[in-house]
Amino acid sequence: MVRSIRDILLMSLIYRFRGNIIEDLYSIARGDLILGPPSTYSGWAAWYANIPLVNLNRSAPIDDEKVDAIYQQVMAKK
Repeated sequence: MVRSIRDILLMSLIYRFRGNIIEDLYSIARGDLILGPPSTYSGWAAWYANIPLVNLNRSAPIDDEKVDAIYQQVMAKK
């Protein structure tokens, strides 16, 4: 079980983007879940791949329970 957002980040493969903007968008969309800023870029990647997007925002704490619930749903589909 995922105990915190840190657990997800430790399990994740971190991509270093070096291609063009479209290649980077497709690379982000290959994941199971996107954790990112409230931007149109991450929004388009989530929409394109039909995967969940959890927006990270400096002014609001990360809701570990919400992220855990989304992560469990994603893993149940695999």
